[in-house]
Amino acid sequence: ITTQRNMTARIMNRVIHSSLPDFDVGNSYASQFIEQRLKKLSTKIILVDTHQTLTGSQLLEKIRKYAVGFQQHGVKPGSNVCAYIGNSAETVAAAFGIVFAGGTLVMATATYVARELLYTIEDSQCTFLLTDQKGAANAAKVTMPSNIKAMFSVGNSPGFINVLQFQNLCDASFTPHAPTNNEKEVVVIMYTSGSVGPPKGVEISHKAYCAGFHTF
Repeated sequence: ITTQRNMTARIMNRVIHSSLPDFDVGNSYASQFIEQRLKKLSTKIILVDTHQTLTGSQLLEKIRKYAVGFQQHGVKPGSNVCAYIGNSAETVAAAFGIVFAGGTLVMATATYVARELLYTIEDSQCTFLLTDQKGAANAAKVTMPSNIKAMFSVGNSPGFINVLQFQNLCDASFTPHAPTNNEKEVVVIMYTSGSVGPPKGVEISHKAYCAGFHTF
């Protein structure tokens, strides 16, 4: 038995509109949204890698402490931070820590060669680099632009600040960054594949980030 569902979409000014009802996330922003979700799942296991298993509350604690450390090293609203990282619990927490500190994540694919990494850093005018031990070995081959203020690594890497030490910091008085305008402030920049011309940065605002999750 097969069932077909007829769906129609409005077309206005040559723009196709979703058939789903409109909704507005209001003044929601990334750090607020993430914190609310992690508190809701505080006792649930939500992140697992080969080294550790984290509940929502454990991940949130890590994120906040990373944010404190990043702020102490100059990351603030307006800071573009190139995230050249692989997939692990610590890199996820560190990346969200950038967001909580007020920075904008500029995502660089972990498989980028030195030339591609440099292009991303220069094109998005990054002032910080976040990587891991594997990425640090490749990043060390790059002559970094003079506007790079600090390079962070999840783990010990020569010439990089080891962000794992941030987990020893106190986050009791820390308040996550709240944008003054969630439609205009960019939380993350994703790069296209570059199949046609150079890769292009796609800016995602705090409001768009939250709306994207609400659609699921």
